[in-house]
Amino acid sequence: MEREKPLSEKEKQEQRAVAIKNLQFSNLISAASAYFLEIDPNYGEVDKSAVENFAYFPAINKDLKAYSKEGQEIDLIKNSLLSSRQDGKRYSGSVSEYSIIKTSAQIIQESISALKVEDILNQLGYNSEIKEKYKGKYLSSLFESEDKESKEVVQILATSYINYLKDMQVSNALKEKANSTKNGLEKILKPEKKEENIK
Repeated sequence: MEREKPLSEKEKQEQRAVAIKNLQFSNLISAASAYFLEIDPNYGEVDKSAVENFAYFPAINKDLKAYSKEGQEIDLIKNSLLSSRQDGKRYSGSVSEYSIIKTSAQIIQESISALKVEDILNQLGYNSEIKEKYKGKYLSSLFESEDKESKEVVQILATSYINYLKDMQVSNALKEKANSTKNGLEKILKPEKKEENIK
C-alpha cells in the first residue's frame, strides 16, 4: 500500500483554519456531544435526556453544518440523506439519527487532530507554560511521531477536550431544563393581569 504524502505546512494551516471553524459551530458540537454521551457510561439518563431535548433537538431543527477538509460548507442532514441513496435513485435511502450524530462526532475528532497544542489549551482555558517540544506542534504530527510521551499527550489533550465539550453540553442543557421547569410553573401559577376598562 502506497504511503500518503505528508501534508505541507500550508496544507496543515488550511486544515487548521477549517478545524477552528468547525469547532465554532455550536449545533455541530451539540450533535457530536449527543454521540459522545451516548457511548460514555459515566453519564446518566438525566444528563443524556437533557442534552437530547435542549441541545441535540434544537441543533437538528436549525442549521446542522460543518466544513469539509477543502473548506466547503456542508449541510450534514442533507448530505446524510443524499449519501444514503441506493444507486443514486431519488428518495431511495434511509438515514438514522445515530449516523448523523456519529458523523458529527467524527468531524469534531478530525478537527481536534488538525489543531495545534496551543489551540486546544486556549479552548480549555490553560494559560501556563508548556514544554518547548509541544510549542506550535500539530496534534496529528505529535501522534505520528515515534515519541511515546508525545502520543500520550495527544491522547490526553483530545480526550480532555471531548470531556470538556460533554461537560459543557450537559451543564448548559441541565440549566435549560431547570429554566424550563420554572417557566412552566410560572405559566400555571402566575395570576393573570386584569385588563383595565378603557373609558
